[in-house]
Amino acid sequence: MFGAAEAYEGYMARWSRRLAEMFLDFTGFTDGDRLLDVGCGTGALAMTAAARTSRSEIVGVDPTETYVAFAREHASAPRLRFDVGDARALTYANRDLRSNAVSPRLAVHPRHGPGHSRDV
Repeated sequence: MFGAAEAYEGYMARWSRRLAEMFLDFTGFTDGDRLLDVGCGTGALAMTAAARTSRSEIVGVDPTETYVAFAREHASAPRLRFDVGDARALTYANRDLRSNAVSPRLAVHPRHGPGHSRDV
């Protein structure tokens, strides 16, 4: 189910969208801050941050290509971008993305198989 972006939207992202404004308020995220949304899924938090700011640079990163494709299709702000990537191996250099906030919110999901229990 989680490989299909539409299914993810109906199951997980609907909750992320409901909580995004409150989460951004809680973190003190303001216009001009930079946000790296790690485990962004289909982009709910990143899109909410972009909608409430005019100067912030926002990057969403997720390992699931279909989620990133969905987010890219639905993103409208030019300051917002989505990349496919693994939270354990981010390739952003400090000069490329100086973030005021990094959000791994609900990105912890159980993994199956030998050795993966340590990753959670």
